[in-house]
Amino acid sequence: MYRRVAASPEDVMAVYADFEGQGRYLPELVTSRVVARLAPGTFQVFYEYEVSGPNERYTVTVAVARVAKGLEATWDLLSARYARRLSGAIRVEPLGAGALITYSSRVDPGPLGVHLGSPASVSRRLRDTVEALTSEVERLRAREPETLAGLRRRLGGMVQGIGVAPGGGG
Repeated sequence: MYRRVAASPEDVMAVYADFEGQGRYLPELVTSRVVARLAPGTFQVFYEYEVSGPNERYTVTVAVARVAKGLEATWDLLSARYARRLSGAIRVEPLGAGALITYSSRVDPGPLGVHLGSPASVSRRLRDTVEALTSEVERLRAREPETLAGLRRRLGGMVQGIGVAPGGGG
């Protein structure tokens, strides 16, 4: 999925990489938290999503890094209640005065997790996630620039080699 956003790549990735804060804006997310920091920019993150039946709970390894034209976070499944495989990426690159988000997710829901991985549900969750992230970034830029600046500083501390401009530029 592709989405333009009126923000810098650093703004978008700073909001995304606030794993504990994702529950404030991501639909169906009950909780998320970092359970381990494996290296600079590499974390194990636990998620619990509301689904019919017992909630899906899973832990992924997430790596956040600067790439040639922007920033990228990739994830791979470590363990889950239902899913057999889960991997994906969010890449954010400069585009004009804003940024382009490229978001992908690959899911094998396993025999008990069909509601997680049908083509329709994966497509809906991708769209809803990207729209929610975009809205949260734009909301923080407009209404809480100090909060966004703090998330940018935190992102700079998370990942080596990320120069984070204080004013929101990339």
